[in-house]
Amino acid sequence: MRSLFSTLCLALAVTIALAVGIRATATPPESVTFALAEEFNSPTTTTGTFVATGAVVATGTTSMVININGMSVHCVDTLTSDAGTIVVHLDCNMHSMNGVWRVVSGTGAYADLKANGTLVMDLTHLPTFTESLIGQAH
Repeated sequence: MRSLFSTLCLALAVTIALAVGIRATATPPESVTFALAEEFNSPTTTTGTFVATGAVVATGTTSMVININGMSVHCVDTLTSDAGTIVVHLDCNMHSMNGVWRVVSGTGAYADLKANGTLVMDLTHLPTFTESLIGQAH
């Protein structure tokens, strides 16, 4: 009898909780921009600096590994600041130098960072170049 009473009380509590609208809320996306200035160290690696604004406010250094596959460029860029690291995957088109990016991991203050967006590369002053990553942090 006591077990039945406990089960009924639990069922009533769950019903009340659902009726009053207990629900998970998500944080709305926030704009984020990463401005990178990098220089080639070799045909497949670069180093440089970055400035982040918006949902992430930081400055620091960059280190990128580049993989060219036909007319596609796939890069892994590690951004390091005093607050931690952000690892970004970038996929670009060799003709337009435009592409997409996404944060794949982070440490420290960036451990839970989820962000993605579009990018534009400017290669007019090689061996140095810039990248503008504009998107949303979730």
